[in-house]
Amino acid sequence: MKRNNLSSIAGILFILILPACQSNLTIRSLSTETKLAQGQIRPTNTPLPDPNSKAGLIAQIEQVASTYNRFVENEKKTGSFDTISLPNGATGFRFTKESYIKIFKEDVAVHQKIDELNHQYYQIYKEEMGPVSTATFSSNENYQTRLAKLLLELKTWLPNELDHGTTVSIYSLALMQYSPLLIGESFSAEQEKEDEINAIKLSMNNISQESTQLDIIQIQNIEPGSVSLSDIGTFPYYRTDIKLTTYETATRIYNVYSQIHQIIEILPKQLPPAATSSSISDLKKTAREMIAKFSPGENLDKLTSADGAKDGTYFFRWEDRTKPLLDDGMNYPFIQVGLNGKGELLNYYNTLPLAR
Repeated sequence: MKRNNLSSIAGILFILILPACQSNLTIRSLSTETKLAQGQIRPTNTPLPDPNSKAGLIAQIEQVASTYNRFVENEKKTGSFDTISLPNGATGFRFTKESYIKIFKEDVAVHQKIDELNHQYYQIYKEEMGPVSTATFSSNENYQTRLAKLLLELKTWLPNELDHGTTVSIYSLALMQYSPLLIGESFSAEQEKEDEINAIKLSMNNISQESTQLDIIQIQNIEPGSVSLSDIGTFPYYRTDIKLTTYETATRIYNVYSQIHQIIEILPKQLPPAATSSSISDLKKTAREMIAKFSPGENLDKLTSADGAKDGTYFFRWEDRTKPLLDDGMNYPFIQVGLNGKGELLNYYNTLPLAR
């Protein structure tokens, strides 16, 4: 899913690769393609290709990016933002107040749409390229060697692809500047590399493709659209002996206990802005409704309520104090929904299935 770009991991390394690569980008002189994407020049009136073809999907992505970037530039003219110096020495701009809220909503929508179109492109790409064989090994040590090699290759490949591959320039709320986003052939090449990496992780952890498909069904019941496996790892602050499977959509990260296909965490990639509420009872009702959707069957009335609020964020939490503490030694097994005052999701945790 990939916007600026992944949040994926290597174990944990894989989730750190992409932001690190992108944070070192510098702003270059704008090409005609980039100016077109940002709405600074208008395209000629040429007929669009078949929308279901590769060329048609690229044209749609470029149009979505161009429309979004024009929205960003218009908001700069009429709204509020601060000019800032970025760590790489470039000048960026950060939207504030109501402008941030407007851009946030458009940012979420545009990344969902581009992710959807990119995955449609990838399906055509795979059909053209044919099945890719994944090497099998007799021991985890050999798998680990191959995995480390692939991750290093991806780390080297990605910055070069962002500079020279197939991309669109798009404003990033996180990076606070226009940055390249992989699309089309480059996106598909990256996905192909990740597919091999993930296949190795599944083999190393004895998790079948069928199991991950059941996980994905659970996620798509909450958020329809493309879902990508990104990592398998332990979370010692919950249970040191259990590994969770991490998936990504265009806008969220899901951690799933694959043995029972139970969603343990839902974390938005871009947090909605804090907002105050005059009705805590309405927010708590929203939290209960989310729990019923995310984890049907949980009986909150048998748990101990422990709610909290701070600076326009509200946390609705229920704990099972009849069970031992989690492996962090501090928390009882709990289920929690974090919301802003508008009822938008900040985070979701359900560690009840991990109780000893």
